[in-house]
Amino acid sequence: MKLLMEEWRKYVLLEGVKDDPKEAEKFLDLLSQEQDQQVVDTYAEKIKTDRAVQSVVADLEKMFADVSKEAEAELEENLEDLSLQAGVTALNLKNKIDTYLESTPVGRRIKQYGPALVGLGIASLALAGAGEADPTGGLKLASKLASKPLTSDSLAQTAIEIGSDALTEKQNQ
Repeated sequence: MKLLMEEWRKYVLLEGVKDDPKEAEKFLDLLSQEQDQQVVDTYAEKIKTDRAVQSVVADLEKMFADVSKEAEAELEENLEDLSLQAGVTALNLKNKIDTYLESTPVGRRIKQYGPALVGLGIASLALAGAGEADPTGGLKLASKLASKPLTSDSLAQTAIEIGSDALTEKQNQ
């Protein structure tokens, strides 16, 4: 009975978090500070297996992979000064994400998910080991993303911090 109640509590908790940015931020902050690895693993598994979160993850992976490829190709063609690459990459990626969100079905779906669900998707990516960010850093990044309006700036920053190369590799597998 105790196991059943614990599973129900986890289900209800995640359902209440998916549509509420403030609750998502609070949940992800607490999870990033949790010292008991078993608790982190339990909630990480719940996040990773949630259908709504996995839909967000699939769409984010596709967007980051598509946009990163385009941005890197243009950067290689148009920029020879290596010292400018980081800033230009960030600006280029933001512009690509902005266009992607407006002009593709995947982008329009991402905008409809809302910040809380996208934050949980980023948390799932971080917990799964995507990118260069450690899971705790990825959870903090997801928390920031979940608490603010969803913008191309915040998604571009997320792609850069998680590491778009790792996301592109995962999408190609």
